[in-house]
Amino acid sequence: AKQLQMLELAASVWDHAALSPQATQAITRLRAIADVGAGQAGSGLAPRVSTVEPSFSPIKNAIAEATEVSFVYRKADGSEGLRTVQPWQLSHTHGLWMLLAWDLERQAPRNFLLKRIHSKVNRLKIEFEKPTADDIRNAKDELAELYKQNVATIKVRPGTTAAMHFETHLSESGEIEINYLDLPLLAEELMEFGSAVAVIAPVELKILIQNTLKKVIENHA
Repeated sequence: AKQLQMLELAASVWDHAALSPQATQAITRLRAIADVGAGQAGSGLAPRVSTVEPSFSPIKNAIAEATEVSFVYRKADGSEGLRTVQPWQLSHTHGLWMLLAWDLERQAPRNFLLKRIHSKVNRLKIEFEKPTADDIRNAKDELAELYKQNVATIKVRPGTTAAMHFETHLSESGEIEINYLDLPLLAEELMEFGSAVAVIAPVELKILIQNTLKKVIENHA
């Protein structure tokens, strides 16, 4: 029963949409075997992983059924294009939902941010062979290396919400290095903290934030 409660606690972290029917059925069967009721896992103590991205459910279903999908994807430079992929795996990485898939146009594995899917996911009636464990591991290693290489330096004013968010109490100067997967999304995150955060590097991040703020002024001033 105690082991089941730990499983239920882990399951409760995820919104219902994230659990496959098979996983839900497995929890129900285990609960019956262990002879414990629902709601005893201490779910009130569990963190939450949100699945609010509208593309999450159709992509999850396509992964389960091994069918191709297409969608309009916005790249970091703002341009958009239709992508057709074989969806392999969904993951929650550094606060962002990522889709690992085989890009049919580029004939290579690619990672897609669900935040950048700007259309309804079109599930095609074309099945594909599921990837091997090595295929997925190699693609995820590539993503981890990208995250490691992308480094930004920021300075945070003490005593602010930003200081709590970035835990700059560990730095006397308030200056820290942070890794990121997507520069525009990092810019959006930093802008939420206003003048409490100053960008030291890279210069591309500074320019991106400045240009975004200029557009806000032009549109609303």
